[in-house]
This record gives sequence, structure tokens and C-alpha cells, in this order.
Amino acid sequence: KFGIRFLIGLVFLGLMVRVLAQSQISMSGNGRVFYEPAAYDLSFAVVTEHADVQQCKTAHLAALGKVKEVLDTTKNQSLSLKQDATRLEPVLNNRPERVYRFTTGYVLRVKETTSLLALQESLIASGVTAITGLDMFTDKLPVYIQQARKEAIKDAKSKAELAAAELGWTITGAVGISFQEGEWPPSQRTSALYGVRTYDY
Repeated sequence: KFGIRFLIGLVFLGLMVRVLAQSQISMSGNGRVFYEPAAYDLSFAVVTEHADVQQCKTAHLAALGKVKEVLDTTKNQSLSLKQDATRLEPVLNNRPERVYRFTTGYVLRVKETTSLLALQESLIASGVTAITGLDMFTDKLPVYIQQARKEAIKDAKSKAELAAAELGWTITGAVGISFQEGEWPPSQRTSALYGVRTYDY
């Protein structure tokens, strides 16, 4: 799924409270920051197998040539391209004869989502055998992480104050704090709420 993503900063806040004697309570809080990725890394590979190593090599190089033709026509849609060195390995897997496998991996960084589906279809048609990943990122990630942490602290503090008020306790201060961070794509419903698109593959 892609379109927007959000960061969740989960904070565990230890608070000192005053009851009959000093004691502690622990409270967790969530902080969410929604953002739209600045670019997308599309990872894919060409894998060719054959019992004859020379025929396997010939077929693999032909597939790489077709993939290059597609990539050359999409330069205006991409920011960068990384191509791994081609790897040759024998494949056993209890087969009656040895099979050879050539593998070449790519990572293509694209600027927008509008042409991403058509790009994947073109790559598959040209000889790409596996779309291995789609990563999203932004240069402002450190800023968004800080925002998520602040929201998580506010949430934990609000919960602690509510609990203390209901129990007749007095919070005297925080004694410890720890963060857990994660990143998830939003649901279709969340994306619709914020007026953006998500896609399922």
C-alpha cells in the first residue's frame, strides 16, 4: 500500500505518585504523524534458470536487455537506479539434474505514484520475474519522529493525570521514559479521510 504513511511513537512513562506512601505507576501513550512519502524505492529482480549454463546465460542477458529498454524509457519518472552484479549459482533442491540460476537485482527510485503501476506491468512484461519490495521514505523523517514522540508523551501524561484524579492520587513527576517507534501504511479508510490514495498489490 502507498499514498501516505504515519509514524507511531509509543512511549512508556513512569510517574511518581503520592498516596499513603510513595509509589509508581506506568502509563503508555501513542503519537501518530501522517506524512506523504517524497519518493519510492521499487526493488525487483530478473531470475533465469536452465540446466545448460550457457543457454541460461544467453537467456538471462536477453532478459536484461529488454529490462534496460523499459528503464531507458522511464528515466523522466525516476530519480536513480541501482543494479546489482549478476550472480550465478547452482540449484540443487533434490532435482535429478543440476540447474543453474542467474540473478540480477535492481532498485529503482521513483518520484510519484501515478505511473508506478504501469511501470511494474512494463517491467514484468519485459522479463522481470519478481517485484521484491516497495519502500517509502522522506528526508523529513527525523522531524516527524520528534513530532510523534511529543504526541506520545502528551497522551501518556493525559492518561496518567486522569487515573490519578479518579484515584485521589497526586502526581509528583516522571521517573523514567522509553520509546518504541514503528512505521505502517494507513488503511484505505484512513487514506480516504485524508484525501489521498492507497493501492493494494
